[in-house]
Amino acid sequence: MKINKRKCRAYAVPDRKLSSANGILHAKQINYIVTAAVKTIAHHRTLVLYIYPREQAVRGDYKPLWTMFHTKDDFLTLERKEDGSTAWRTASFDRLDCSSYDFSSQCAFYSNLDGKRVQRYFHADTDGFLALTAA
Repeated sequence: MKINKRKCRAYAVPDRKLSSANGILHAKQINYIVTAAVKTIAHHRTLVLYIYPREQAVRGDYKPLWTMFHTKDDFLTLERKEDGSTAWRTASFDRLDCSSYDFSSQCAFYSNLDGKRVQRYFHADTDGFLALTAA
């Protein structure tokens, strides 16, 4: 099944705002904050990951740098560029940041619930990031 890019664009920017009181925004060892949602897009159950640069979120900019759409057998990522344009990428989660060898170690889920959503989506007994990189 091919992911419908046009339908995915409707879910590219979440309604959710990150609270400045959440301690993860102030953890300097974390570069990226990840939130997760499960949506039905074009009649398919889809895991949607919103990946925010931590420093950008601290400044109050809550547009994700990457929005990843993950179905049972495919994935696709919408990337926001510095000039405001967007581009589709087919990189897996651990390959989103090409300058990093171990991308997931630079990430943290915004809440425990976000990590649990990823675990449930993949029916995994492991950490949400391990489930993502194994998928």
